[in-house]
Amino acid sequence: MDSCNALKRPYLDAKYSCWGITQCQYDGKKCLIIRETPTEELLKDLAVIQDADILIVQKSKIMQLERLLIKFQCIQMLVINEMSLNTLPPCICSFNHLSLLDVSNNLLSSLPDEIVQLTSLTVLDLSKNRLRNIDAVCGLSHLQTLDVTENKLEELPRSLWKLEGLQTFSCSLNQLVCLPEEIGCLKYLIILRLNNNRLSSVSRSFSNLTGLLLLQLDGNCFDHIPSQLFSCTSLLELSLAHNKIEGNLPSRISSLVALRTLNLACNKISDFPVELEQLQSLEYLNVSDNPVKNFSLPLGKLNRIQEFSASGCGLAFVPEDLGLCSNLIILDLSENKIERLANESLSFPQLTSLCLAYNIISSLPVSICDLKNLVVLELQFNRLNSLPDEFGEFSCTLRQLDLGHNVFEVIPISVFHIKSRLSYLCLDSNPISEVPDEIGNLKELTHLSVSDCSRLVSLPEGIGLCSNLRMLKVSKNKLSSLPKSMAKLQSLKYLDLSNNDFEYFPLVVCFIPRLRVLLYDQKEGRPLLPAKIPDGWYHKSLALYPEASNYEPEYIGKSYKTIDTSVEDFLSETRTSEGLPCMIGNLVHLVHLSLQHNGLFALPDVFHNMKLQRLNLSFNRLRFLPPNFHKSKHLTHLYLHNNNIDQLDQNFRNLKTLRILTLRNNPLWCPPLDVGSDKAVFPVFFYLKQQNLYEVPRETRGFNFTSSLRSFLHQRFHLAPRLPTCFQLLFT
Repeated sequence: MDSCNALKRPYLDAKYSCWGITQCQYDGKKCLIIRETPTEELLKDLAVIQDADILIVQKSKIMQLERLLIKFQCIQMLVINEMSLNTLPPCICSFNHLSLLDVSNNLLSSLPDEIVQLTSLTVLDLSKNRLRNIDAVCGLSHLQTLDVTENKLEELPRSLWKLEGLQTFSCSLNQLVCLPEEIGCLKYLIILRLNNNRLSSVSRSFSNLTGLLLLQLDGNCFDHIPSQLFSCTSLLELSLAHNKIEGNLPSRISSLVALRTLNLACNKISDFPVELEQLQSLEYLNVSDNPVKNFSLPLGKLNRIQEFSASGCGLAFVPEDLGLCSNLIILDLSENKIERLANESLSFPQLTSLCLAYNIISSLPVSICDLKNLVVLELQFNRLNSLPDEFGEFSCTLRQLDLGHNVFEVIPISVFHIKSRLSYLCLDSNPISEVPDEIGNLKELTHLSVSDCSRLVSLPEGIGLCSNLRMLKVSKNKLSSLPKSMAKLQSLKYLDLSNNDFEYFPLVVCFIPRLRVLLYDQKEGRPLLPAKIPDGWYHKSLALYPEASNYEPEYIGKSYKTIDTSVEDFLSETRTSEGLPCMIGNLVHLVHLSLQHNGLFALPDVFHNMKLQRLNLSFNRLRFLPPNFHKSKHLTHLYLHNNNIDQLDQNFRNLKTLRILTLRNNPLWCPPLDVGSDKAVFPVFFYLKQQNLYEVPRETRGFNFTSSLRSFLHQRFHLAPRLPTCFQLLFT
């Protein structure tokens, strides 16, 4: 539908989305992209930058933006996004050749009257700003596309009629309560988006918009469908979802004979008229989440319908004439009260997606196996305990299968057919005790979830044959070990082992070469260390990290070394150790590691050799971190809350990339030092405010509050009466 726009917008390709200055060609025009570039670098390169037809400036801290813009007075398209602009640079209003102006994602609260000088402007994007009126825009008589989405507009100007050439108008996510009569003068308007406002009616002149092709009124306050809409007989798409429309759908809906898309979801419609069958062009119909009393939709005569959704309508059966919709591609009957499916109710030769989730279905008819084009089948949250014997017959097309939250005690072997092309399989929350070894037949499987199966104690060796597996979630089971074949999962990037019954950390995990996310939280499972603190644990941890104190016995910790033997030979030996093994350092591609609730009081000194960005060590018994931890070069998020940490090492400030640090519920005797912060704030106050412990004064410049803070810190952190030197330096 947006192809109707008068002028295409120069969206960034992925290869041009990085930071810096880039010159390229777009649709035969010279394009210059400036992204995340500081003033100094820009001014240095400004002299060699050639002229351009399109200029895109994004996320750059340019102090002399106007000086840059003046160089491009003959520009045809100008995009200035995410620059925190409070006002529109005055020079832009003199760009006589400008046909497209995009200043979205800024802080504009008003527009200069001089904007009317842009007589060539046909596309204007002002979305995601703070505008309260758009009066100045109404003088742009050649404007064809106007986007003011997500501003603070409470009304539209009566001078809107001046935009007589306007074809596309987007004004969603504002605070409009009514529309001006003058909107009916926009005789060329074909696309109108007014989603998420406060509209409960439309103007009488709205019926003049006979050329309208797309109308979106979702998320407003309509309690009925305005009669003026039935005069918009050219409409191809009408969306009124998430309103308060009650009672019967008006029979006049049949006047919209060109309608292809009708969305009435999330209203209070109780009945549909027979006249709906006259919408012979309808291809998409959504009536989900309506309290339909007697489902009498004349679906059988809607021959062209391709997508139908009646989720959450309280249906007890599949509509009888639905089977006559031979062109149906997507069918959603989820969140109803359907108990059984008749054989004849599933005769859809073109169907590719079928969602029957959240019903009370206990068995499937054999006819479901005749859906030869089915790609997605969602059956979660039903009462299924078996599948038809012929289920494997359409395994060549099925790519996504969700059987979660049913009552399967044994997963039918037909799911693992040798010719299966499944890429997504969910078996969550079933009372299964094993996963068949035939899972190795699923060579194209990329996502597998077998979580919350309380009887599952092991995984088969065959899982190692799922060579394309990228995500494996096996949390909330009773797993006590993992198969050695998992080391063969060369493509695995996400692994969730949380809340299981492992006696020791499964070493095979340390040999999954491309793993990027590892979750090993044990709030409901067995922690790596027992709840009871072992005797001498504190001295043992000091022995591991003698740098952490004056205690200097012989270092007994073993650091990670490269293994010369094969992975199979290494894993075949009996190797058990308490806590987190040093071998975790083998995961050189790991960026996210979570180890909550594991009772850890010591960690291997390997994190500085890894590429971790997020590390969650909360709810353990740590008193300090490994001695080389501060050398971590990539860490951005560190969660240490609910431990036994009483102070942070001075070297902690070397974590220059750190952005988020949590330390609540630790026995800190002193707040943290300046932890990698390059912001012009007092880090101690920033920390206290983040923890809701202290309100940072609004005006801190030149104000000496050291003495007033001293007593607070003494009470909260048990500090000595005199502030530490590091604190005094912060306040000087």
